[in-house]
Amino acid sequence: MKNACLNKQLNNFHTDGYVKIENVFSKNALNKISNKYQKTIEKYKKESRVDSCNSLDWAMIRDEDIEYLVGKEIINIIKRISSLFLNLEENQFSLDLRIFNKPSKACQTPLHQDKAYEPQSTQRRINFWVPLD
Repeated sequence: MKNACLNKQLNNFHTDGYVKIENVFSKNALNKISNKYQKTIEKYKKESRVDSCNSLDWAMIRDEDIEYLVGKEIINIIKRISSLFLNLEENQFSLDLRIFNKPSKACQTPLHQDKAYEPQSTQRRINFWVPLD
């Protein structure tokens, strides 16, 4: 059953360009990220590293801050999932992290592909959206 679910998700990812996987991260891990999130954004705002676009704040997280913010547990899960979906070994890709902060009154975003928002690239990539609220 587990392999059938995984095969369906892999097929959806390769066919539709996205897949929704629920309950991947523990509540404890997400709470830790949420607690560190605001501190990181405030630090980046002081350094003018936060961009705003259509009432959406976002920041590209520096490599040295990724482990602090999300922790090794989440990094390892993301790498395992990415290697499955991209059919690559975990050491064959790098991890970039962007934080997007939607206002509390923002509408729900439907499932979509982010490729249209990214510059043309020959790199294979995978994006994760992890709601913290």
